[in-house]
Amino acid sequence: MPVSINTNLKPIIFIHTQKAAGHSIRVALESVGYEWKMGINKHAPPRDIHSLDQYFSFAFVRNPFDACISRFSYHHREDKKNPQDLLFQRFSKDKDGVSSWIKSLKTDDCWADDKYNWKDTFKTQKKFLSDDSNDKILVDFVGKFEHLNDDFQKICDTIGCDNNLKGIHENSSTRKSNYREYYEDEAIEIIESMYKEDLECFNYEF
Repeated sequence: MPVSINTNLKPIIFIHTQKAAGHSIRVALESVGYEWKMGINKHAPPRDIHSLDQYFSFAFVRNPFDACISRFSYHHREDKKNPQDLLFQRFSKDKDGVSSWIKSLKTDDCWADDKYNWKDTFKTQKKFLSDDSNDKILVDFVGKFEHLNDDFQKICDTIGCDNNLKGIHENSSTRKSNYREYYEDEAIEIIESMYKEDLECFNYEF
């Protein structure tokens, strides 16, 4: 988590939700004087953070349909060669490959195998951000990837710092096509079922 390194910056905790511009946000925060506290998993859920209520805490979420394609594309990058990546690379990069991968989420035990360290990878964002009972979201502000710059500006206004995110995030993704182009009907139904509470809680749809 980032912590203030001088008295001019409001103490914050940024909860890094996977595939929601977390790296770009971290770099933007570092550029204005925040640094990362060592010894804490960068993807730690808010319920694991002690004294959370003493900080301004925030996170970003992303449409699950889009986030799934982002994850699939990420693990298909040429520089990705670890065992996790190879599980994705069994599938072609096209629409048929995406559909086969999504179907495998329901049938292939490897996606639940602890040896691959998936941890919170395939959990809903609501569950990740909520208390143990999954009733209450624990962070003060939840921004949306789809409104990234506007929502990050709200955060900057709250903590009193410049917004350096735009230039940092502009070239962060090489995928140019719309996520909808990768889906066929059965894959849509699977993601709708897996991430139903995200779709409802954060008002997302296909």
